[in-house]
Amino acid sequence: MKHRVVFLHTEWAGYFGACTAALAAHPEVESVHVIHWDSNPEAPFEWPSGGAVQRRLKSGLAQPLLQLLDQIAPTALLVSGWIDRDYLAAARRWRPHIPVVLCMDNRWTGSWRQRLAAAVAPFTLHRHFDRIWVPGTPQLPYAARLGFPPHRRAVGLYCADNAPFDAAYRLRKPHLQALRPVLVFAGRYVPAKGIDALQHAFAALAPEFPEWELRCVGTGPLAATQLDHPQITHHGFLQPSDFATVLRDAAVFVLPSREEPWGVVLHEMALAGLPLAATPAVGSASHFLSSGLNGTLLDLHDLHSSLRSLLEVPLSVRAQQSEASRTIGLTYTPDVWAETLLNFVRTP
Repeated sequence: MKHRVVFLHTEWAGYFGACTAALAAHPEVESVHVIHWDSNPEAPFEWPSGGAVQRRLKSGLAQPLLQLLDQIAPTALLVSGWIDRDYLAAARRWRPHIPVVLCMDNRWTGSWRQRLAAAVAPFTLHRHFDRIWVPGTPQLPYAARLGFPPHRRAVGLYCADNAPFDAAYRLRKPHLQALRPVLVFAGRYVPAKGIDALQHAFAALAPEFPEWELRCVGTGPLAATQLDHPQITHHGFLQPSDFATVLRDAAVFVLPSREEPWGVVLHEMALAGLPLAATPAVGSASHFLSSGLNGTLLDLHDLHSSLRSLLEVPLSVRAQQSEASRTIGLTYTPDVWAETLLNFVRTP
């Protein structure tokens, strides 16, 4: 039997398109269907025309969701979170018949909301889902507290699209022995990403490091308060394919997030062959950042000192770190993601 996989998804992202395309190309898959919310205006990723994935906007469905699923007759259903009532109704409808996977990236914080969710999960979540897929080990404690047994828990939910960042690495490789003193940030301009703290810390250190630049890519509410500084450039939002020139000769990618359940961008930058600097709050640092080998963990509570230490590292060290990042990044690709998913839904 070939699989008909349906995703009931929230916001679209380019890397998710690459992963579902790899799944659609798998010999064990008959079809892949994605129903998702309207795009986030702060991250307007483009979707290429054509392709094997059948993608629909939830807001534009021509028929009720349950009726559409009856026509598709999925063999596996993957649902982003538990906040969409229509998605929950579909999950409950199909749970007795096929694997229904809860996709979640929340980390355990011990908040009263999480404690309540864990307490009522046997009477709520488990009526809708029989297994859970999370990005990495930081999410596993919460998954366990929600009552999913080990054989019904899996990691690897998020995976970068390697294609545009393979191209970025090829562009970077001739420059690895002559990298420029450039930091790159990419992400939404919101407080959780730490872009405000990064700009101010860098501006404060700029007189000591006049040769260094900070290049920032992204947009969001804090874009209106971005610093006007001669050593800081704001590029706005860029499609991944347009990002390569910004990364070509940069020394380090920096992500000073205050809160970041995962952060696919760290995987993307590893694939592009950049040394990484991130706070422990970035979930993906647990997999893609090995302190000393390919980057540096930043102190969330003393970003100024951490940034100074980062800028003091000789550029000659960065070539080796770049290659180490590339090797780590290649450990997880859309093809591996697709196989991970299929192995998971095969689990009895």
